[in-house]
Amino acid sequence: MTKKLPLWIEEILQNDSNKKEFDLTTPGQIVVIPKNSRKIFFGNLDQTKQNNQKIKVAFFRDGPFLPVSTGAVTSILGMINALSKKNIEVYLFYCYRGWSDFNLYKEQNFHTVFIDPKDFYTNKKLISTAINSLGIQICHFDSAEAINIQHQLLPSSCKLLFEVHNVENELIKQLGAHPQEIERIKEEEKQAIQNSDTVIVRSKENYDSILNLGCSKDKLFIYRGGITVDNIKFKKRHHLTNNNVLFLGHLNYTPNQQAVDIIATQISPKVNKNFLIAGKGSPFLQRKYSSPNIKFLGWVDDLNHLFNQVDIALAPLITGSGTRLKILDYMAAGIPVIGTDLSVEGLELDIKKYMIVENDFSKYPNAIETLYNDTSLVTRLSVSARKYVSKERNWSNCIEDVLIAYKHSLSLLKQRV
Repeated sequence: MTKKLPLWIEEILQNDSNKKEFDLTTPGQIVVIPKNSRKIFFGNLDQTKQNNQKIKVAFFRDGPFLPVSTGAVTSILGMINALSKKNIEVYLFYCYRGWSDFNLYKEQNFHTVFIDPKDFYTNKKLISTAINSLGIQICHFDSAEAINIQHQLLPSSCKLLFEVHNVENELIKQLGAHPQEIERIKEEEKQAIQNSDTVIVRSKENYDSILNLGCSKDKLFIYRGGITVDNIKFKKRHHLTNNNVLFLGHLNYTPNQQAVDIIATQISPKVNKNFLIAGKGSPFLQRKYSSPNIKFLGWVDDLNHLFNQVDIALAPLITGSGTRLKILDYMAAGIPVIGTDLSVEGLELDIKKYMIVENDFSKYPNAIETLYNDTSLVTRLSVSARKYVSKERNWSNCIEDVLIAYKHSLSLLKQRV
């Protein structure tokens, strides 16, 4: 192996002042918490070996997970819960670094297999034994770097699936990265594609990009990224009276930082409303954009409470890849949305009927005022957007796309037999 850890994990370890200095497990041993159970089994793999007729999938994850603190984790949990409802047996193979209370995992709809950091990227015997003992058929990754390090640990009894959230080499190119770094990431993604048996992407744009990296059409699938609509309370908007305009996003993510800059410098100074910036990370943004009508909320545990106080949501995005799920959250809550063409890339073209799409930021103040003065437009957008998301982007419907990709992986296993 050329390296021990993905770079993004190394950065967290270097910069996270809240990380704990202890592990739940000891090297060479795992801890299993079966789903919906208060029991914990130390190093006992047979306790969860049941329902052998079910499809069994292991999600490999490092970094903070529970309690939820990023949109990416929210998306993964939505997918896992939807898979569970389809009778898929899901395991979380989690590199436990002491960031969260392991008791949070006891009543989830998935089994958790805690693995010591000293084993997670290197202990082939432990990982292979766990996968074989639990009868896992598909190992689900969403990091190219992790795949390239860990694929050597997997036994031949399972297949590797690569979920592409973003085409990273294209994203960092948009952000002005050095050509050498762009090429390094491109090679990382090419290698991950080669090491994978199945690849899933969120959009036609990303599908074409992954093909251009050398992926075979036979193993490449598009899935619709979704949200759990039932978890978001709908409020029909009519008269807008709260005077609150929202932007939601993880603020350590550069495209979201760019959006905050646009709101702070080009939109909020021209509109007499309160602009709420919700999301974890980057305290320097709050210092940089200190203003009476801009409020940074940090991570918000109860999005429904926040959405209830909001009149309009913004998505002034100028860079990015994949699918911007924040748009779907806004719409499910019945909040009228103003965003760019890029903000809805990867979603159905029909979505533009249910929001205001505008790429000229000088026109955003007028678009906001229009919504505050046009109650019929607000009501139409509010109601139609919720219906659209419920039909097209609810995990209960979108999960079928993922199951098609899983069936491809399972067919490869049958061919091997």
